[in-house]
Amino acid sequence: MSVDDYREWVRYAEQDWQLVASLLRRKRPPTVAVCFHAQQSAEKYLKAL
Repeated sequence: MSVDDYREWVRYAEQDWQLVASLLRRKRPPTVAVCFHAQQSAEKYLKAL
């Protein structure tokens, strides 16, 4: 595994988390999508470890 591999996973995780934050700012956030992307973000952070 190269040094850049974990950084790539972190970038992907950050994108998911930014989407979660954006969706939560809506008046009626789509909860299924919020939960899905939060889970995806957590999974990608774990892969980065």
